[in-house]
Amino acid sequence: MIVYYVTAHGFGHAVRACEVMRHLPPDVPLTVRSEVPEWLLRSELGGRPFELIPARFDCGTLGPDSTSVDLKMTIDTAEPLLDANDQRLDAERTLLRRLGARVVVADAPSFPLRAA
Repeated sequence: MIVYYVTAHGFGHAVRACEVMRHLPPDVPLTVRSEVPEWLLRSELGGRPFELIPARFDCGTLGPDSTSVDLKMTIDTAEPLLDANDQRLDAERTLLRRLGARVVVADAPSFPLRAA
């Protein structure tokens, strides 16, 4: 079982992660943890089976457009997420054990690596 965490701050991470996931052996179970829309994953994975368990672990950088960063907005959004991650660390570890995770991959969020 591979559990693949993908940030949802922009679809670039998801598209890149799907390119990797598409090439994983189809007999290896795959769970995706992300707020990326399921339609995007299904489209990009081209029929590769997976289970989506929605979750948010990071916010990336935030701003008024795709090329500007609002530092205050980013910090104000990230801090509660970091606190929430600290609170749910044990629950995420339990989930990984329940799923039988043998490999954890993270495209951007660091929290899954702590849980693993």
